[in-house]
Amino acid sequence: MTDTEALFTPLAIGGVTIKNRVVMGPMALLDAHPPGYASEQTRAAYAARAAGGVGLIVTGGTVATRWAWESAPFAPVMRFDTPETLPSLSELTETVHRHDVKIFAQLMQGYGRGGSSRMRGVQSVAASAVPLVAQKGFGIEGYTDPYVGETPRALPVAEIREIEAAMGVAARHAVRAGFDGVEIPCFVGYLAAGFFSPLLNRREDEYGGSFDNRSRFIINNVRSVRAAIGPDIPVGVRLTCSDHVPGGIELEEALQLAQRLESEGVDYLSLFMGSYEVMEIAASQRDNLFEDHGYAQAFKAAVKIPIMVPGMHDPRNAARAVAAGHVDFAVVTRPLLADPEWANKARRGEVESITPCDRSNFCVTRLLGGLPVRCHRNPRMGWERDGVRAGGPV
Repeated sequence: MTDTEALFTPLAIGGVTIKNRVVMGPMALLDAHPPGYASEQTRAAYAARAAGGVGLIVTGGTVATRWAWESAPFAPVMRFDTPETLPSLSELTETVHRHDVKIFAQLMQGYGRGGSSRMRGVQSVAASAVPLVAQKGFGIEGYTDPYVGETPRALPVAEIREIEAAMGVAARHAVRAGFDGVEIPCFVGYLAAGFFSPLLNRREDEYGGSFDNRSRFIINNVRSVRAAIGPDIPVGVRLTCSDHVPGGIELEEALQLAQRLESEGVDYLSLFMGSYEVMEIAASQRDNLFEDHGYAQAFKAAVKIPIMVPGMHDPRNAARAVAAGHVDFAVVTRPLLADPEWANKARRGEVESITPCDRSNFCVTRLLGGLPVRCHRNPRMGWERDGVRAGGPV
């Protein structure tokens, strides 16, 4: 018996069995080429992590609507709002499935205050015209000066309903392309979280004010997706449990929303905390923050569906959290950039041989700068398709 054994037992999400508890979390790798399509490098990057032993991959940088496509803060994202990209997305799912790994598509409705006009000249949309203001920058290397983002356009109700309907179309496309499930984002101040946040939502109509009104957008997203793909495909929500910003999303309301989502047929919750104002929390600098704050335990007590939690870089810590019943799945993202074999090494009990993420957030710095994601600790990151990097073979 190894001290990571708890990570390597199967568990079902809805009707889909995941072979272990290790999830590659969503992150835009900025390797979609041409923009909107899954490229050879996209397939190679995900294949490396699938071969490396994860049980589930959740794609990132995957947009579900034209609003998200037009205001994406970085260019090469994968599109689910058009059937033209489906052949490339189908090749991606086939590649991952060869390794007995499931793959879910995170479907971004819009980037809200995190969106930008710099790529396609289109103003981002949000619940209200509230820009991102980070007094200490993003708190990561290269982003320490105060930052003020573009002011998004407040959505009229008619467009909100168009976006809700578009989510169902995108989910249907994802299933046609072979994805095993879909994840709906409601985190980090992006569009859905902006509707739910009492700080960012200044509306006075049916989508603002009360808890029920602020929850309406994400609930309608779930209903649209579920109506489009039926009861058997897993649907999850990535949910901010606290954004650690005064006046923003707090645990009590997040737990209430979690229970509503479960009653609407959501099959799992993937927790998130922090925001662009406090990136040292959002891109955690130490393990087990969700347990230390009591968030993981609170959600496990509030709902019966599986809970995913990020930020545990040491597989022994992740295994202890699973064994203790505090979480069901460990979402591992930055560590898998540093070492695609993280899961295989953990399963074999070879934890000391894992190349650790240095938590410098070099990958996030590149992402925020609109550049393809790279890793200080892994020169092959971004070059999996041909095994080379700038400067020669690795």
